[in-house]
Amino acid sequence: ERLISEAEILGFQGITFRAAVSIGDPSEEIVMLARRKKADLIVLGIRGLGLIDRMLVGSTTLKVLRRSSIPVLSVRRRGSGNGIEVHNILVPLDVYEKEDSALDLAAGLGQALNADVSVLYAYKLYSYPAGVPVGTTGSMNELTEDTLIFVTTELSARVESLRRKLKSGAAQAFVPKISTALVEGT
Repeated sequence: ERLISEAEILGFQGITFRAAVSIGDPSEEIVMLARRKKADLIVLGIRGLGLIDRMLVGSTTLKVLRRSSIPVLSVRRRGSGNGIEVHNILVPLDVYEKEDSALDLAAGLGQALNADVSVLYAYKLYSYPAGVPVGTTGSMNELTEDTLIFVTTELSARVESLRRKLKSGAAQAFVPKISTALVEGT
């Protein structure tokens, strides 16, 4: 009944809505249907079960993430409102991975939703025991500085490349503001 009600509401808005009921392991059924329908994105609601519940029951979202080659977006409901408004999208980025699929998808969503995109690279500098030889400290500082320069340069280059690609797109009405942050974890 709920799916029929949703279909009617969306139909009035000109949006096609199709429902499917499958019997089997939910994560397997979701991934198989997404492949059959040639879906570009799987969107899953999450309930926020605790650690014990996830260990005993398993998390459909986690299983879909592991099994799917299609991007997965998980959404937790905020408050009692019907819709989710997206104004800012955060993309944690590992600059050592050469594939920018998450960044590209976030930029596309930013365009579609008129939302800004923040790209984050988080790192952690590890301390070393007091027994490290005296001459090593300088080279460790240089290594750390070189790494931060590389990460900053790589992050800037990738974001700038994305900005150029978005601006050269065919008459896009909205180009999201893309900002970057380099953050040291504690």
